[in-house]
Amino acid sequence: MTKRVGGMIGLICVAWLACGCELESGKVPVSKDIRDGAGTSDVLRSDLETDEGPGGPWCTPECEGRECGMDGCGGTCGECASGKTCSNEGQCVTKCVPQCQEKTCGDNGCGGTCGTCPEPWVCRGGACCMPRCDDKVCGDDGCGGTCGPCQAGHVCLSGQCCSPDCEDKECGPDGCGGFCAMCPDNHQCFDGECRCVPNCLGRQCGPDGCGGSCGTCEEGLACTGGHCGCTPVCAGKGCGDDGCGGYCGFCVPSCQCESGLCVGVTQPYVDGCDGTLLDPVTGRRWKRESGPSMTWQVASDYCKGLQLGGYTDWRLPTIEELRALILGCPATQAGGSCPAGNSCTSAQCLPSTCDGCTRNAGPGPGGRYLHEAFGSGADTHYWSSIRLPLAESPALIVEFDSARISTSVTTVSLKAVRCVR
Repeated sequence: MTKRVGGMIGLICVAWLACGCELESGKVPVSKDIRDGAGTSDVLRSDLETDEGPGGPWCTPECEGRECGMDGCGGTCGECASGKTCSNEGQCVTKCVPQCQEKTCGDNGCGGTCGTCPEPWVCRGGACCMPRCDDKVCGDDGCGGTCGPCQAGHVCLSGQCCSPDCEDKECGPDGCGGFCAMCPDNHQCFDGECRCVPNCLGRQCGPDGCGGSCGTCEEGLACTGGHCGCTPVCAGKGCGDDGCGGYCGFCVPSCQCESGLCVGVTQPYVDGCDGTLLDPVTGRRWKRESGPSMTWQVASDYCKGLQLGGYTDWRLPTIEELRALILGCPATQAGGSCPAGNSCTSAQCLPSTCDGCTRNAGPGPGGRYLHEAFGSGADTHYWSSIRLPLAESPALIVEFDSARISTSVTTVSLKAVRCVR
């Protein structure tokens, strides 16, 4: 059988040469009868079909413009050096190493993913997060996104769109957690109108600051420094007698006047009796009462413009400074297992250990996880100065009703502010 096949191949070659045809380099003619397997064994037919290749009776390698990969005829156009891989276009390119360390989802840096999140979870900063928008139409969804925008002229308040009402008002609340405007010094807001408040504290005579008078002196006595015929002495004193029957000032109810100074201690904080609390361990001084709810930028400007206790260098606290105020929740208070800190750059720094403790079960007033020295206002969520480089640049916040550390969208969310210096 082998001799017979060999003879057939020889006859085909002689016939080819007799017709004057030339063989192209790299191409081998094969009889159709032989290709079809006529008179050959299955083994020989398989060998001939393999030699035929995908291009017909012969195959021309295709390597033009390619430096690696298959040549279309069962061979290769070349091999890539170590550290490189062959692209679909036949070019040797540097291998891409997927970057998925500490990531469970999102881009791996090589055109692929580190994983996907099950619905309705979303990927934020390489971690899967469950948006929380139950009964909310706007505001922070807890994953660095929003539950939806409000139309122009509206603000988001507690997850609902609210239309501020400042018509015919020059001051006071706007009905959506903000203010129409602030009154100037010596003025207070009454029914949406700024009115001047006379100041005659410790004065017997002279102007009251609102175009009126604090009183007049008897004939023959001159009004000096608000006193008739007497010069008050208040240098270095913040309270007590001014020597002329008036006062140099008064202390808040929690403080006492001792030698002309207001003194008060609320362990472990030192009450400055001027609206501030000093933390003797860290040296930080806090504004005792929180500011109203506002957006992040307004809150930042509020602190920068604050003048309190003789200080003008107030600012928004960092997340680590706010954590130092958490009381009674080990995981999120300072030094706890929650990794959120000032260097937090993604949602990865907010794992489940940052979810805090049972809501309204803290040791402070109203079940808050905050010392009673800071008052018992209704506001529980406070801005920090730390913003994440994510969509809409959310900022870290502390929710003192649960000691939870989370994020909030800075442009639409309204959170309270507690300034520090």
